[in-house]
Amino acid sequence: MVISCAAVNCTNRQGKVDKAEISFHRFPMNNAGRLAKWEQAVRRENWMPNRYSFLCSRHFAPDCFKLRHKDQQRQLKDSAVPTIFDFTRKDRVSGGNLRKKLVSVGGAGVKEEEVAQCKRSITAESVGKKIWVFPELVGPPSEVGESSAPPPQVGPHQPTGEWSLGVAGGQEVFTPSSCSLIDALHSYSSVSRQERGRRGCASPKMAAPEACISHLLAATPGRRFHPKTKQEHLGFRRRKQAIQRHQLRRRARCLHAVLYVRKRRRLQEVTAAPLNPAVLALDWLLGSWESDEPGEGSFPTVPPFRYSETLLFTHVGQPVINFMFNAFHAESKKPLHRECGFIRLQPGTNRVAFIIAQNSGVVEIEEGELTSQQLTLQTHALARTSFAREPHVQQISRLFQLRSDGRLEQTVSMATGDHPLTQHLHITYRRSS
Repeated sequence: MVISCAAVNCTNRQGKVDKAEISFHRFPMNNAGRLAKWEQAVRRENWMPNRYSFLCSRHFAPDCFKLRHKDQQRQLKDSAVPTIFDFTRKDRVSGGNLRKKLVSVGGAGVKEEEVAQCKRSITAESVGKKIWVFPELVGPPSEVGESSAPPPQVGPHQPTGEWSLGVAGGQEVFTPSSCSLIDALHSYSSVSRQERGRRGCASPKMAAPEACISHLLAATPGRRFHPKTKQEHLGFRRRKQAIQRHQLRRRARCLHAVLYVRKRRRLQEVTAAPLNPAVLALDWLLGSWESDEPGEGSFPTVPPFRYSETLLFTHVGQPVINFMFNAFHAESKKPLHRECGFIRLQPGTNRVAFIIAQNSGVVEIEEGELTSQQLTLQTHALARTSFAREPHVQQISRLFQLRSDGRLEQTVSMATGDHPLTQHLHITYRRSS
């Protein structure tokens, strides 16, 4: 359920605003006196709050909240009542949000002179109303001395309105009233196609607004479609399903982009902390690394293979460095081996310890020495799950080295119960961030 603010002219909702700045508070359904004050303050007609009704924190004065720390959730006092609201009426026309759609019966585009004429026909009297103007559906200009009053009604469904000359005095423009436009829409939806065709024989001037409505509804992409045959029905269903799939893919891409941006922001906030002096000697490892070319793997019990890998070394200001290794198949990009853990340095020495957890069920501690920009590690302790697959790994040796061209090289050797320490992996990375 999406939580949104119930106040008038307030569009705040959960997920759309920053939760650190705006919080949402439920109506006090268990306190009748306080609930009545909230309802009176909201001033919404013909509306009753329920347990899913909320108000955002922008409608409460600062003294309505309890004292809290920055990392705590904002809470209201037991006597808090909202007092900050915006009850001004939104004028869509004056604000420039009125959307006008000009339609031509012949399907041709609207000329620039007609568009300019329609813009001039919206006067100060039309503020607050929705005006529909159809300048290209009128008859020939009236002659000099001829009255511009509309002819008498032809049928019960003919709309009422006003005919007037354009600004240039050339073409006549019919401006239907809002009530007549709504009546015409209702009559169009309730009358059969044959009867609409018979009513189209009315006078040209009076049939023009209904013809406009018919053309608008016929050109609306979302109107109801009634297939006649099974093939049409299947085709319609296929098109509808294709549109729905496209919309779902588009929403998924948008959601993925939003999550990616949030993840990057969190990573930037984490890495914004200053590096702890205890791990300053390992600053050359920090950042993201990607395999420059597919690495090579081999062992006496497995056939040779190629793989790609990404490395991520980060810190949060503590005397440790966090890391995560993700390996993928070189061609199919299928996930393979994963490792994550921490790197620690013994204070005052060049002794380094890797604490590693692998997705194969092995937990390992490797210790070694740091020499300039080269790191050599050997297994110090190793544990595995009781149902780990054989052959069991007995020892692992690692070598990290930063080359002069800025690339990082890793060599991994492995020993099992049946085979001595043998080179298992070799790969080169380039820094990506």
